[in-house]
Amino acid sequence: MNTEQRVLNSNYDTSSPSREQAIVDQLYIIGSVVHPGKKEAEETAHRVIFHVDMDQFYAAVEEREHPSFKGKPVVVGADPKEGKGRGVVSTANYEARKYGIKSGMPISRAWNLCPDAIYVQPNFKLYIPTSQRIMAILKSYTEKLERWGLDEAFLDVSTKVLDLEQARELANRIKREIFEQEGITCSIGVLAPTSLSPRSLATLKSQMDSQSYKRKMLQSSCLPFQCENYCGSGRKLNGNSTRWA
Repeated sequence: MNTEQRVLNSNYDTSSPSREQAIVDQLYIIGSVVHPGKKEAEETAHRVIFHVDMDQFYAAVEEREHPSFKGKPVVVGADPKEGKGRGVVSTANYEARKYGIKSGMPISRAWNLCPDAIYVQPNFKLYIPTSQRIMAILKSYTEKLERWGLDEAFLDVSTKVLDLEQARELANRIKREIFEQEGITCSIGVLAPTSLSPRSLATLKSQMDSQSYKRKMLQSSCLPFQCENYCGSGRKLNGNSTRWA
C-alpha cells in the first residue's frame, strides 16, 4: 500500500512509532492533491515556491507617506470614535501590536488598548497602485504567480533556481528590489515541494533574511504548527485535526 493509500484509508493507524512521519506524509499529500502519475509527482517534488507577504502593508504604506508616523503605533481601520466606533482593525503596525492590537479586532477594543495610537481609515487610492507595482516586480521573476489580495502572493520559481541556496539569494534580491522601489519591506517564505505553506513561514522570519525549508526539515518545521496556520485552513479544521493527524 503506497503513501497515498495509507493516508486516505480512514483506518490508518497513527498511533504507531512512525506517527510523526505519517503526518509529514499527509502534508505532502494535502499540498500535492495526490498526483496519480510518477512524472507529475516528481515534478511536484522539485517545485520551489515563494510565499511573499508584505509586512504590515497598509500601515507600512501610511508610514511611507507620513514619515512622522515612524516609531508610533499606527492602526488602519474604522473610525474608533473615542472607543464608541463600529468596525474592525484592518492592519496594525508592529508598535501597535505591542499593545495587543491585531487585524480583525473590533476598533473599539483597539482604542481601549491604545487610545494614543494614530488611527487612519483605509486609503485604497494609495494601497492599490502600490500593490500593482509590487506585483509587477514579482511577475518579472516568474511566469507563474498566484496573487492573494493586495499584499500577498505565491511565486513558482522552480525554473529560476537550481537549489535552495539560489532560492534564498533570489528571495533576498526580490526583497531588496521591493524595498528600493517602494520603501516598504516584505517577508518571503521559501518552501518545496508545494505552495501549501504555513502562513507564519513568511511572517516569523527576520525581515531581511529569507528562511528556507528542505524536504527533510518538514517534520521539525511543520509539525509544531496548528492546522489553522496553513493556507486554506482555519479554526474549524484545526478542531478536527486529530482525525487525520
